[in-house]
Amino acid sequence: MEHNSSSKLKAYIKYEYGFPFLDLSRKGFSRVPDAVTELTEVEELRLDNNNLTELPTSINKLKNLVRLHLYSNRLTELPAEIGDLKKLNALYVSSNQLVSLPTSVQTLNQLEVLELDGNKLTELPSQVGDLKKLKKMFVYSNQLVGLPTSIQKLNQLQNLNLSNNTLTELPAVIGDLKQLKRLHVSNNQLVSLPTSIQKLNQLEDLQLSRNKLTELPSEIGDLKELRRLDVSFNQLVSLPTSIQKLNQLEGLHLSGNKLTKLPSEICDLKQLRWLDVSGNPLPSDAIHVLDMKIKEMTIRFIKGG
Repeated sequence: MEHNSSSKLKAYIKYEYGFPFLDLSRKGFSRVPDAVTELTEVEELRLDNNNLTELPTSINKLKNLVRLHLYSNRLTELPAEIGDLKKLNALYVSSNQLVSLPTSVQTLNQLEVLELDGNKLTELPSQVGDLKKLKKMFVYSNQLVGLPTSIQKLNQLQNLNLSNNTLTELPAVIGDLKQLKRLHVSNNQLVSLPTSIQKLNQLEDLQLSRNKLTELPSEIGDLKELRRLDVSFNQLVSLPTSIQKLNQLEGLHLSGNKLTKLPSEICDLKQLRWLDVSGNPLPSDAIHVLDMKIKEMTIRFIKGG
């Protein structure tokens, strides 16, 4: 099928909500059939779950492409010509072997979704900051050691997943992502959080488990929309009293730290429904007192050694 003509491939074009898409996933392709790039009417192209090691430069002929699915292949790079897909709204390249992104991604000015998880990226090009309409960026399970400061320009970003990398810090400019609702940075090497995190006043979900945090900045109390905070399996020895200001918090995950006491201000969290303090060296009397004060909450208390 890899050498089929465009007329034969047209039979694979389907219409979903009136939009033409071509589904060539799970076909065992080791290369993209030449005829594919002649089908210029296609708006969604699915090439996922094949054995592709490269994309043809002629991919830029697909001027009407809105969504491109390339996940679960063997791609080590994307051609610079990908930047010619000016209408592209979503690019899925998860679970490949990418070691870098072409700087030409900066011209994808309609892109809202960029999924790059499960690759071998050690950095993101500064040009990623030019993706002004980006709302969702997944870069988890790579080898990132840092983030470009240009991410501060992603002022429409709502969902950022950076988990399972080797980040030792978050840049202060992370606070400029004013629309961010979900920030996942679990399983990295963070030792602290920037105080600028206080500016993320739309943030609802903050996941920081399995890092090396010894404290949380008091500014975390300014995250008034926060509903879930997961700082499990760090090295926290205390919590800031400003946690009492998290009026929308429903889930607080503190397991696997070094906490010997909990601030009484936790009792002020009226929306809290889940509190996990297992695996901490909390004395039984502290657990009992807190248990008596917050009977209406769903609490999991397991005394650690």
